[in-house]
Amino acid sequence: MTMTTFPSGKKCKNLNLIKIFRKMTEEEIKKELEEFQSHPLFMTEMPENPQDNIYLASLQSLQYEGNPADVSNELMEKSQVSLNKYKSTKNFEDLKESMFYICNAIDHVKNDSTVPDGLKYDLYAHRTKIQLMVKNYGYAVDDIKSALFYLDNNDGYFTLIECYVAQESYEKALKVIDTRMKKIKEIEIPEEQAQYKLFEIEKAKILKYVEELEGRLEKMETFKNLENKEKLKLYDILTKRGIRLKPQLHKVPANVEANIYLDEERLIHFPILIVYEEFNGTDYIQDVDENSLVSDIFEILFLNNNKLPWDKENKYNMNTCAAYYELSKFDSVLQRENNYYYPLRNDDKLIDVLTNKNIFMSGFPVIVIISQISNFFHHFLKNKVILKRK
Repeated sequence: MTMTTFPSGKKCKNLNLIKIFRKMTEEEIKKELEEFQSHPLFMTEMPENPQDNIYLASLQSLQYEGNPADVSNELMEKSQVSLNKYKSTKNFEDLKESMFYICNAIDHVKNDSTVPDGLKYDLYAHRTKIQLMVKNYGYAVDDIKSALFYLDNNDGYFTLIECYVAQESYEKALKVIDTRMKKIKEIEIPEEQAQYKLFEIEKAKILKYVEELEGRLEKMETFKNLENKEKLKLYDILTKRGIRLKPQLHKVPANVEANIYLDEERLIHFPILIVYEEFNGTDYIQDVDENSLVSDIFEILFLNNNKLPWDKENKYNMNTCAAYYELSKFDSVLQRENNYYYPLRNDDKLIDVLTNKNIFMSGFPVIVIISQISNFFHHFLKNKVILKRK
């Protein structure tokens, strides 16, 4: 087994401008950007032919009589109608239409001091619901905070707690609960005391989950030596980046440090276990930053044409090897964990692999290396479950 420290600070060679449920093509990214830039909410100047812009045409058709409050109420009602339609049809266009109406409703009154604060609260709270539905948790937090700026009420704080829990920002959720409970204690209003009990129940639920989470993280080598507060902080960083964790598949080699950490440039660094399935052998790279490519990992493994000690026929090198990310999923029929393998390309960045919706990180990244000119390669493809790239 060899152990190598990977040089950090590599620059990102590929920039994913938009992250959605699957990796987008360059044409799709360009189309999405053009569509967003053509939306009135993002425009910096009027286009030469406004009649050709479907969004401006829609806005021009929204001619309402009445004061700003009445106009915003009507737009919010339209947004609710589209939202209800989406709930039954699951047609994403209905959801986009709902967001379109509520964005324009907010834009219509946000700078108008004559509009009641209660209405502004309702508008932002309504948009928060939509943000939660599409899992835009960061925007949901911003919107419910804007709502609470106009009207301080417990319903809004429960929504803020829901947003933080959805983000898996448990410390922030607990801080909100403690602040509200302290404030309720200072006032003697019967209705508020009932709310105090609800905050207590919510706090107990979160604390129970956090305790279970800490127990699961304790079993992972990369979290084992951290204090509970640091474990949750690191877990929060990973989940916010879209990295999903599962129980550890492999043991870290003895007397080796296995740490995931954030550097000064806020790049995440990972230890990586390299598995040579054909020889039942392993390598361990102790420090790989998130922007490293698969080809960078190959360069370290085969530095100066380094020959693997168990590769007697010299079939393993940078030009012959293929890499697969190893993960496991629970088979509910067989009631056991089964291993799966996701094919990697040389130009894949580690962070893009780990944030892929098909990928879980079982404690730390595990990459299987197979020589494509080895007879074992065909055995591997035939007998293992290989996931398809999308």
